Amino acid sequence: MATNTTLDRSKLAHDPGEAGGLSGKPLLDLADETLQYLVTASRRDVILIGVGGIFTGDDLYRKIALGAHLCQLYTGFVYRGPAAAGQILREFLARLDREGIRSLVELRGTATEA
Repeated sequence: MATNTTLDRSKLAHDPGEAGGLSGKPLLDLADETLQYLVTASRRDVILIGVGGIFTGDDLYRKIALGAHLCQLYTGFVYRGPAAAGQILREFLARLDREGIRSLVELRGTATEA
């Protein structure tokens, strides 16, 4: 996993001085940039998992549009509770419907296409 956590605290409004890896929203930009790089630098048959900052259906949409084949939810699950996965999927499906997208294959990688 390329962006599971980071030690960089520069995105925090206030550094609580805790040790260990930082995850969730503060990791979002780095995770998206890394995913986008890996999509362009990897062979087409490499399966990429989008992680870092997935809290909403729009976050999930963005990861797949960047090229993720699968996505991992952790911090969003911790903060949104046991129903998070279902709620995020419903939000994601509503977005697909609004955009007129019928499949993940149709969405995957659209944010990295020239």
